[in-house]
Amino acid sequence: MKIGQLVFTKKMTAGVSVFNRSFHSKVEELGEKVIDFAPLDEEEYDKIPQIGEALKYTTLIEHLDEARKCDLIFGSNTTSISYINRKIPLVTAYHSVPGAILNEIPSDFERISEPFVFEQYIREAEKLGIPPEKDSWRNVENINLADKYIAQNCKNLVAVSQRAKAELMNFYNIPSEKIQVIENGVQDYWFKKEKCEKCKKITEKWEKTGKPTMVYLTRVSRGNTLNSAVKGIDRALAAIKHTGENINKVVISLTHETVIDKFKKLFNDAGAEFIANHPHKHLPHLIQKADICIQTSRYEGFGYVLAEEMASQAACVAFPSGFLPEIVKNRENVILVNNTEEMIQAVKELAEDENLRKKLGRNARKAITTRYTLKQMAKDYIDYFKKVLTK
Repeated sequence: MKIGQLVFTKKMTAGVSVFNRSFHSKVEELGEKVIDFAPLDEEEYDKIPQIGEALKYTTLIEHLDEARKCDLIFGSNTTSISYINRKIPLVTAYHSVPGAILNEIPSDFERISEPFVFEQYIREAEKLGIPPEKDSWRNVENINLADKYIAQNCKNLVAVSQRAKAELMNFYNIPSEKIQVIENGVQDYWFKKEKCEKCKKITEKWEKTGKPTMVYLTRVSRGNTLNSAVKGIDRALAAIKHTGENINKVVISLTHETVIDKFKKLFNDAGAEFIANHPHKHLPHLIQKADICIQTSRYEGFGYVLAEEMASQAACVAFPSGFLPEIVKNRENVILVNNTEEMIQAVKELAEDENLRKKLGRNARKAITTRYTLKQMAKDYIDYFKKVLTK
């Protein structure tokens, strides 16, 4: 089988890009052929406010002649927009549903959940000159319109979690029987205990303090509104500031190069070590040495970061989003929280209770290992593609 994969970007950094890269490599390991098709002139479209993010995927139509040589085209969310009704088998996977994101993050940022936390973050960020993008939610509105059109017109839909399936049904009125759930898989290297001398130097500093280490693994962009609100950066700052001096606090972030220094100061001033743009394959070397990981997102379609931390056997504190409701056993494999105060108290409890940390870590790793492997994900996609081709 020859599969044409419509990818979000050539850069392949985080989020769905991690999925694209993982999917490509693992499917080819199973004997299938994958060809990546990326948008053209990405940099130019990224300069267009509010509409550029959606428009750049229309350039994927330039690959149509080559795509027709494939047995099937596979896209994610908006990437499929130019391949609807092209008389070529098309499968679209939904990693998130922008309508659901908009539901979680209202356009009036002053009325966001836990406003005292978010407003404090906004004030501190502005003092450091982190540029505001207070209209950034409008980008999601445009993408939402495109994604809705695709979902309603693509014959073969995949949701990466049961939650994503429910969102497709609720926000886009897609019938349940039209949606195939194929859960994401965690890359193999998250399960391996490998050593790296450069990473070891970082983690040795944590160990020398004799304190447990709390890690916040995230992605921060140029703006301080929508992305920050979705990822819960304000909640993370609250945890860093209010969990006491008996914990090492570390932020590991994929950070836009124009604001690295500003975000570093923001987190340093709050009392955290800030590590920017650490190579993705080396992240397990750090996370496996963490005692506690916090995940503060207000919205995730799947939630790769939390799955990766659980695979690394970290004790995780998280808000209920993404795949979590499907496997979570509160206080057995993750501690679930509903507000910032609960998160702070959970971190303090874990810092003092090594046995609880170890129990959560063991159970978390087991939950991911038995269900969210890359091999299983790739096999499920291949089986589904074969069904699509026999329709």
